[in-house]
Amino acid sequence: MKKLNIKAILNKMEELGIHQAGLAKEMGVSRESISQWLKNVKMPRPAYLLKLATVLEMSFSEIVIKEDPIGTYAYRTHRKAKLNEPRTEKAEVMMDLLDAIFKEKEPASLLAIPKLESPSLNYDYIQKAARTIRNLMNLKETQAVTLKHSIALMHTFQIILIPVLWTEKGDQALTIHLRKPNQFCLYLNIETKVCDLTFWLIHELAHILTPDLPQKEAEQFADSFAGALLFPQENAKKLGKELSLVSNTGSQIIRIQKEATTRSVAPTYIFKEINCYLERNDKPLLDINIFPASTNYRKSVPLLSDLLFEEKTPSAMQYIEKSSVFFGSAFWDTLTRWLIAQEKTSSTVQAVLNIPLIDAKEVYSYLTKKEISD
Repeated sequence: MKKLNIKAILNKMEELGIHQAGLAKEMGVSRESISQWLKNVKMPRPAYLLKLATVLEMSFSEIVIKEDPIGTYAYRTHRKAKLNEPRTEKAEVMMDLLDAIFKEKEPASLLAIPKLESPSLNYDYIQKAARTIRNLMNLKETQAVTLKHSIALMHTFQIILIPVLWTEKGDQALTIHLRKPNQFCLYLNIETKVCDLTFWLIHELAHILTPDLPQKEAEQFADSFAGALLFPQENAKKLGKELSLVSNTGSQIIRIQKEATTRSVAPTYIFKEINCYLERNDKPLLDINIFPASTNYRKSVPLLSDLLFEEKTPSAMQYIEKSSVFFGSAFWDTLTRWLIAQEKTSSTVQAVLNIPLIDAKEVYSYLTKKEISD
C-alpha cells in the first residue's frame, strides 16, 4: 500500500510558492481533488502521481510513503543500461496499475509457481535445472528451443505476457511480481531480435524460479541457465570435440555460426556453453574472438516486430490483434474489461504500457471502441 508524503509535499509547495489552486491548475484537476489528496482522503491515480512529482520537482520516492510493498519488479534494460530513477518510478506506477487490474481477477491457478531448490552457480546444478525444464517442455535432450517453445513455457507457469513496442533501443523486458494474487507479469519488448527474445524469456523465467538469489548472483544464474537450456551439455560436448580437431580459428568461427543459424541462437551463447563444458571437464578452452561474428549474425536476424507487422509502425488494431495471437496473451481482454468497468482514460493506458500518449490514445480507442479527441 502507498500514501502521499503530505508533509514533504506541503513543504515543497511552500518552497516553490505554489498554493492549492495553482497546483490544481498545473495538474489539470479540480481544487477539491487536490484538497482530498492533501488530506490523504483519496490517492491520486498513478498517472497523476508522476505528474505531481514533475510539477513539484520531486522524485516519486519523495512524494510517496510505501507500506507493505505489493510486489517486486526487475528490469532488463537495453545493453544493461543503469536502472535510474525515472525507470524505477515508472515501474512503481506500472506495478500499482497491474495490482489494480488483477486484484479482482480470479487467479488462473491456486498453485504457486515452484522455486528451484537451493539454486547454485555450479555447472552441474545448472545443467540439471535446464534438463528439468526441457523435460517439462517435452523436448528431446538436444532439440532446438524456439521462441514458440519459450512462449509455451511461460503459459505453463501462467505468467502474463504483455507485448510492448519500446523501440529497438528501448528497455528489453520488465518482470513484475504481484504478491496478492501471486501473479507474474512480463513486459516484453517485441522490437527485439528473435534470437535475443528467446534468450531473454528464459532468462526472466530463471529469475522467477530463483526469487531469493542476491541480484548479482541471480543475473549470473539466469544467463547460465538460459544458455544451458538453449544449447545443452550434449550439444556443447559434441561441438567442442569437433572444434578441437580444427586448427584454423576462422573455420571454428564459421562452424559456430552455422550452428547458431540452425538453432536461432546467437554465436556468443554457443561459444560460452562450449567453453563452460570444456572448463568443467578440464579441457583446453576455445581461444577465439567470437564477438564480430556474433555481431554480423545478429544483423541478419529480424526483429520480431518486423515478422509480425507489415508496416514499420503498426496501427493499434494490428499491434493488439497480431501480438495477442502470437503470444496467446489474454492481457488485452483483461485490460479492456478493467478500463471500461473503472471508467479509465487513455492516460491510464499510457502509464500501464509506458508508451507515448499519442499511441496510448489509439490503443485506448481501439480497446474501448471510444473516439478520443485531442
